[in-house]
Amino acid sequence: MGNPVDAVPGGVADSTGVAASSNVSANVRVSTATGAVGILTDVPAFTGATVSGVWTLGALRCKVNGIPVVTTAAVGVGIASSVPPGTTGPLQLLQSDSRVKAL
Repeated sequence: MGNPVDAVPGGVADSTGVAASSNVSANVRVSTATGAVGILTDVPAFTGATVSGVWTLGALRCKVNGIPVVTTAAVGVGIASSVPPGTTGPLQLLQSDSRVKAL
């Protein structure tokens, strides 16, 4: 069975639970009732210790424009604001569109 997809604005959070303030995405074609479907190349922006994030593993079978979709099982890493930049921990998908699922 598939996992719910990232389609809720502000649904991505860093390891401390701070929701993303914005998200830069190349997906302008596929959306659900709650928003555009998140893809692996999305770059979430945060306020606080985590500045940005990068997704490293998405859905295996479901793709948008050839890029894997971000689901609740996706793996991402937060990028810290420290010098030199390090990581702050994994990204989490706290709010997802449970009506749309992908493998």
